[in-house]
Amino acid sequence: VPVSVQEVKATKFNSFIEVHSQITGDENVLASPQVPGTIKSIHVQSGQKVSRGQVLATLDAAVVEQQIEAMAPQLNLLKSVYEKQQTLWAQNIGTEVQLMSAKAQYEGVQKQISALKAQRDMYRIVSPINGTVDAVNVKAGEAASPGMSGIRVVSYDKLKAEANLGENYLGKVKQGDPVSLILQDINDTINTSLSYVALAVDPASRAFMVQVRLANNSKVHPNMSCIMKIANYANANAIVVPVSVIQKTSAGTML
Repeated sequence: VPVSVQEVKATKFNSFIEVHSQITGDENVLASPQVPGTIKSIHVQSGQKVSRGQVLATLDAAVVEQQIEAMAPQLNLLKSVYEKQQTLWAQNIGTEVQLMSAKAQYEGVQKQISALKAQRDMYRIVSPINGTVDAVNVKAGEAASPGMSGIRVVSYDKLKAEANLGENYLGKVKQGDPVSLILQDINDTINTSLSYVALAVDPASRAFMVQVRLANNSKVHPNMSCIMKIANYANANAIVVPVSVIQKTSAGTML
């Protein structure tokens, strides 16, 4: 049997926990209309930078627009009546009830028109964040509905890598531990540290979540997969032997 001899020396030793992880984002949203309707026009395209509150697409709101236009003459009439009542009241002509009645009617129609305009605004797809249009999943003339179809907007400013560890690792990892994110698809590695370690174990999977917050990086994209390598033990003066020389017997573990 071949026999070899290896000198055992004190050396630096690091232990790692490796787990598959996925890149996700806090701001990866599907902007959709608040009410069902037909897409009238689309104002953006994939890859375009957008800001919070920007209108991405417009739905057909012709019925609401007609209601607003129909109430415009009534509003002008009530405004004129109210202003005349104010003039008469300033000259001690008429009663206060007439003035209050004209004011109430005028303000009532104002509120109705404001409500209709708010309803009209619901026939728009608006970006809820600052980001980049990732996908336009609607077409002009198609029917759109809340939460079912829309325009995806992604921000690269709040990306994170998340992974689940078995409960046997509880107490063995902590916030601030060094981490290497190995991005095999693009042959790159990001060296960072653990941002958060969950305090509770999921009762179904018996695992807990660890998270790494990422700075803005053009190489990293939402839904990418990677390997999270967590350094959970280090010893600068350890006696290290190959795993292959460790034998398990009925008497225990021995070299």
